[in-house]
Amino acid sequence: MNLDAYLTREQVIMVTKVSPDTIKKWRARGWLTSDAAGGRRQLKVRRCSDGTLRYRLGDILEAERDTRMSGHSRRGAPRCRATGQRGRSHASAAVAGGARD
Repeated sequence: MNLDAYLTREQVIMVTKVSPDTIKKWRARGWLTSDAAGGRRQLKVRRCSDGTLRYRLGDILEAERDTRMSGHSRRGAPRCRATGQRGRSHASAAVAGGARD
């Protein structure tokens, strides 16, 4: 996979399954990384002769991952239908409740 490849918006949507609005926000405001430093990054973009934008695949994949891993993402851990709260991962459940064999 060539992470330096540039994709159209439609290709980005197919790869990441995010909305066009999310892509616009990533580009306009940058995206917050999931690490403790919380730095901002920008998407590298190329404008083609017909005026369309192309997005660098590596940046798109990092933005999607960082967005998914953030505490504000609706795409991270699944929510409980009854309470609307996010479930714990198997690892955190094992630590909280004790490991079972």
